Amino acid sequence: MKSTTMLLLLVLLGGCAASGKQPDYLGAQVAAHNKTADEGDKIVCKYVKETGTFIKKRRCRTVTQLEQEREAAQRTMDQVMSGGTNSSSGEN
Repeated sequence: MKSTTMLLLLVLLGGCAASGKQPDYLGAQVAAHNKTADEGDKIVCKYVKETGTFIKKRRCRTVTQLEQEREAAQRTMDQVMSGGTNSSSGEN
């Protein structure tokens, strides 16, 4: 049931992100979802500015997805700071 709800919500997120100005139906849906969701399945939306534009876009992710993105970014930074090389670059 949760996966069906999540799939429906992600489809709605994609539709709203692709369009211009619309009423904030998404905000109400996210709030309704978050009332019953587990902590990791709660959705957090932020407005972010993408490189090359001044227009902010709404970006919504689950708490679990945000944590995974943060961990991946931290691993990348750790590799860069330690001078690690990427084995797929062809260098030995």
